[in-house]
Amino acid sequence: MTAMAYESHLPEDVLLEGFLALRTPDGFRAELIDGEIIVSPPPGGHHERAISRIVRQVMRMSQAEMDFSGNRVLVLPSGGSCPKNHAIPDGVFAPVALDLLPMRPPTCARMVSR
Repeated sequence: MTAMAYESHLPEDVLLEGFLALRTPDGFRAELIDGEIIVSPPPGGHHERAISRIVRQVMRMSQAEMDFSGNRVLVLPSGGSCPKNHAIPDGVFAPVALDLLPMRPPTCARMVSR
């Protein structure tokens, strides 16, 4: 997967307004990260097949019932060796009993250590 970045020296409000006005093609993901607009194409078939196989194996082999969510923004603790406060992994597993993947804004979950 290739992502294209555009670094801007525009004021933040102008950059944000431009970002929000983007017409990203279906399936592509546009992100505004540290003053850069990054547009990524959708993952290919091999990638999706690998994710599907991982999900099936985890669901089948896990002793606890699991939830899975794909491409969810995780809000993480930051500091020390974790300078960023977010990540967007291909997928997230969480025990159903902990209810860590509630129906909040559609792409955001707060991860905390327990």
